[in-house]
Amino acid sequence: MLSPVLVTMVALSLWGAWSLYSNQQVNFEVLGGAVALGGAAIWALWGAIAIGAIVLLQRYARRPVWTIVLALCWGGLAATYFGGLANDAMSTITQSASGADSTVWTTGPVIEETIKAVGVIGLALVPVLRRFGPADGLFYGVLVGAGFQVVEDYVYTIVSAMEAGDSPWGGMLSTVVLRGGFGALSHLVWTGLLGAGIGWVASGGRHGRGLRILGAVGLFVLAVALHAADDLFASNSQIALTLAVDVLGLVILLVLLVRVQKSERRRLAALADDHDGWGVVDRADVTEPHDRAGRRRERLALRYAYAADQFGPESRYARKAASRVGPGTPDDHDSPRRHQPSH
Repeated sequence: MLSPVLVTMVALSLWGAWSLYSNQQVNFEVLGGAVALGGAAIWALWGAIAIGAIVLLQRYARRPVWTIVLALCWGGLAATYFGGLANDAMSTITQSASGADSTVWTTGPVIEETIKAVGVIGLALVPVLRRFGPADGLFYGVLVGAGFQVVEDYVYTIVSAMEAGDSPWGGMLSTVVLRGGFGALSHLVWTGLLGAGIGWVASGGRHGRGLRILGAVGLFVLAVALHAADDLFASNSQIALTLAVDVLGLVILLVLLVRVQKSERRRLAALADDHDGWGVVDRADVTEPHDRAGRRRERLALRYAYAADQFGPESRYARKAASRVGPGTPDDHDSPRRHQPSH
């Protein structure tokens, strides 16, 4: 039976895709296929590079491809469309009440980060991973942010090309340059931060839950604050300050990534030891390596531990990971259980 959360996320993503296309259809017809496809090619290339790098960062995990696609679709289709609707509604209310519109750096960041966070929470609730931890939350958060970034930047590019009149290519390329650089990673950073907080809350039981929730709220506030500062400075053409905020956010995310990966490594190593390696890996495989071959063996062994923990030692993910675990140290060659999956 399909998960209601999964069905809802897919349905909202499809709704967002159709609505975004319908909203931009007139622009596509006016600009012509060359400009529309040119803008799409630029951001698709950036997206492919960024998403490829993100997937490679799954150091100790291999998550199902369909969950990666779902995260990208939620960010790029559902969050972009429904976030835009909510922002437009809030902008209308603000202008009616005060005659000014400051939603771009006030309510806008709260709305967008909340809708993106809903996607990460949905992925935590879909019954695919037995344990949804900080590493999973950060990974899926960055993917949701990447989907949002690519589609939002593409829409801005098309709008700029329309506003440029007789020189659509000039308008499009100026937007590509303006929204490129460190700014092209901004949504990945913000959603990655709050995703790690969501994973932190989801990973534990009742003990320490209050502290984990407080930490997750803190990361959400940090993501919104960085988003708001970025939009405020960008709207006032303060490029240097905008880049400074983007770099600060990226540094914070990278520090968090290192800490999360170290914590995940310790957890998986302890888990493999507790389960006697599920009959596949030895203790020597998950101890701190001292050479290149040892580091590779450790990574593959921990990847197997992740698959066995999340999907079960008999799952196809675990069997595939087990087939790639390389030979151990000389002392391990006599181990009778090596490479024999437990039953």
